[in-house]
Amino acid sequence: ESRKLSLLHGQCAIITRLQAIAFRPARWFVSNFEGIKRMDGIHLLGEWYGCPGDTPLLTRADALRRLCVDAARAAGLSVVGESFYQFEPQGVTGTVLLAESHIAIHTWPEAGFVTVDVYVCNLHTDNTAKAEHVFHALESALKPTEVRFHSIRRGGGHA
Repeated sequence: ESRKLSLLHGQCAIITRLQAIAFRPARWFVSNFEGIKRMDGIHLLGEWYGCPGDTPLLTRADALRRLCVDAARAAGLSVVGESFYQFEPQGVTGTVLLAESHIAIHTWPEAGFVTVDVYVCNLHTDNTAKAEHVFHALESALKPTEVRFHSIRRGGGHA
């Protein structure tokens, strides 16, 4: 069990390091000198139950990749990379790296279950509506019958 937790912690650390390298941390966090705004962001988290498990959006990486990238672009976010992994016989885990932060999504078709998180920084402009647009576009396409939702303000004066 501790080995599994170490592996999971290591994977999270790798993702964090890759994001830090890809986005140059100086853009994410601004010093708290007088008159300089601290980084601010919105993190939308969803657990979606009762999704139709036999659709390509839950079972195939290419279909889910297209949905996520298209939703990000339609919202006006800047896609700078993506990585999706196809499990056999089905299921997908994927991330879309954004200049503004990221989208992460994971599917369990056999259970009709999806987890998703959309995180955007609001350093230079308020991207909250864009994050909400992406989140709702994904939810609408994946059609859950039950939703658990959390919204977390990060950084700035909202933490």
